[in-house]
Amino acid sequence: MQIKVSAEMNASVDRIFRAMNDEEEVKRWSKLVTGYIYEKEEDRNQCYPGLTYICVQKQFGQVLEVKARIVECNLPYRLAARAVMDDFTALMTYSFDKQGEVVRVTHQQEYEFSSGMAKVLFVLTSWISRIMLQNELNRLKKYVEAHPHLD
Repeated sequence: MQIKVSAEMNASVDRIFRAMNDEEEVKRWSKLVTGYIYEKEEDRNQCYPGLTYICVQKQFGQVLEVKARIVECNLPYRLAARAVMDDFTALMTYSFDKQGEVVRVTHQQEYEFSSGMAKVLFVLTSWISRIMLQNELNRLKKYVEAHPHLD
């Protein structure tokens, strides 16, 4: 089962990637991600297969720490990470497709469930997740287009 959202952004892939991964920038536009925790400080703002990190999120008033491992980093085209939770495993993929002056950013989440109940809950609530993820991409778009050269 999967969720897929996308947005076209008038910004470079490098700019979009930096806005998605620099913790201080993420705090300026994201309403879901509040920060990242790395095993080693030198891994901050890096991207390579095998890199593990914790994505700290706030959803519905709850703080969640999602441990993930990058499984693919082929910038400027694609980035994928896998997270293992109690009831499911998620493969989160971002693809960057340059189309003239804009970049289409697609975020896809593919889920594998460990129980039938988790799968039923996903079916019942995935529409909320889809809206939340699309809103996040829209906020990212607005941010990078308003701050094209922020350092």
